[in-house]
Amino acid sequence: MATLSASQLYLLYSACFAAAFGTILPLFAIYFRDAGLTLFQLALLAFIFEGTILLLELPTGVLADLKGRVNTLRLAAALLTIAGILLVFARSLGWFIAAEILVGIGEAARSGSAEAWISERQQATGEGSELTRLFARRTKYNFGVAFVAMLLGGLVAQLYLPAGWVLFSLLALAGFYFSLLMREGESTASRAIHPRSFWRHLKSGLRTILGSPHLSAILLLLLAGNAASEGVDQFWQVYLTESFGVAALWFGVATATTALILFLTADRLAPWLRVRVGFARSITILAGAGAVLLLIFSLVGTPLTLLLSFILFSVARNLQEPLITGFISEHSPSQTRATVLSTNNLVASAGEMIAALTLGWLAGAAGLRPVFLVGVAVLILGGLGFGTLFHRRRQVDDDPVDKEFVE
Repeated sequence: MATLSASQLYLLYSACFAAAFGTILPLFAIYFRDAGLTLFQLALLAFIFEGTILLLELPTGVLADLKGRVNTLRLAAALLTIAGILLVFARSLGWFIAAEILVGIGEAARSGSAEAWISERQQATGEGSELTRLFARRTKYNFGVAFVAMLLGGLVAQLYLPAGWVLFSLLALAGFYFSLLMREGESTASRAIHPRSFWRHLKSGLRTILGSPHLSAILLLLLAGNAASEGVDQFWQVYLTESFGVAALWFGVATATTALILFLTADRLAPWLRVRVGFARSITILAGAGAVLLLIFSLVGTPLTLLLSFILFSVARNLQEPLITGFISEHSPSQTRATVLSTNNLVASAGEMIAALTLGWLAGAAGLRPVFLVGVAVLILGGLGFGTLFHRRRQVDDDPVDKEFVE
């Protein structure tokens, strides 16, 4: 077998987990309900999963920087494999909670570590400028395999519900195999961890972010963008069904169309935006387009327009991710890169959790249209804040990180 390159290993590792989670997306709620869980218990499992990620996102980023990104990726794959096996046999709330905690730890460990690893490997071979293109390819392939996996998961759910978790475990195990083929970068060899070094490294990563107007601007945009998108994620199907009588079949069509557009265009469009338009301008354009499309979604009352605006909103939102990840990975210091990336993921999750806690109340009190209009306002404020912070004059001219950010 030919030796796989670092970029191929990264794409295969990422695709394994895109497929794994795609497989269970159509069936996990049905599986838990079949085991006798109430709607409150379903919400409890979701809260435990998201809360675990939120609590461990930063610590696992520090772990990746200090103990090695490959070691952390192997740990993530192993935990997700074990969780899948546990869910094949689990039939009680206690075991489901244990499995959700394992999945949350695995996702927190995986998040940011893979990008930090491939960034170092690419920069070591002089291909650091190609990171945005690589992350766009990851977006393309992940959407493709996730779409196929969702179809497969739906078929499996009809035949035998627990088989979905068997597939999840096998795909996670495949990810573990690819992680065994990865080799650690020279600057992230495993180091001993004690509390003092852990906190010192965490503070160093946070100083990198807070000391840079560019990274602070990205954090603000992620917080606003994910908070605004959470309302759409939670309620778009309910809105289309209850307000306009759109059949559930069209939800699958919209999701498949979004995946197809991203599969066909992401690896070409994102690098083109980065090179030809520039990072800050591209992000501002995509955020503005998202606000306009969400406004159309909120105010226009024809089903076709609603579906088209939702699809284009989803495309604009997902195109931002490879641009942001590539930009941060290209310029953040290697020794704290996983911590910086994990902080971005943490802020994004915080935006989702804040929105989840408030938008349900707003929807119940005022209806769904105000939820989406609030999302428009949040996106506009986030875009304005991003532009203001990103272009703010730097006070510390000797900061090597911010010097790299100048376009």
